[in-house]
Amino acid sequence: MSVFDALRYRLRALFHRAAWERDLDDELRFHGELEEMQRAPPSADEMRRAKALLLRSIPLDEASVDAIAYGLIDRVRLDLPLDEPTRAARRYLALGAGDVEAAFAKWLRPKDLVRVSLGPTPQ
Repeated sequence: MSVFDALRYRLRALFHRAAWERDLDDELRFHGELEEMQRAPPSADEMRRAKALLLRSIPLDEASVDAIAYGLIDRVRLDLPLDEPTRAARRYLALGAGDVEAAFAKWLRPKDLVRVSLGPTPQ
């Protein structure tokens, strides 16, 4: 890190203390939300919005001739069925709130997450 970057970071922490503290609060709240997702299933509205987001992304992933070709080549290379996007959509629709909670509990470890930031070495 350059001296300029270290100075800029320190000046931000000094003169923009509220923004710096807000960033820290956001990070702590994010960790708390992840831990909550491990203990409680998402609400019906959260599930509906997440499924809609996932389903809308499927046609956008292959919205050009090149993307369709690369998608087909990738599926062949990975030994997946050619209709994998359709199968994925069916899996998304079949997911329940308990499935999401179980996946978060099994695969996510909020305490092992780290924040990577540009700035001086902590003293």
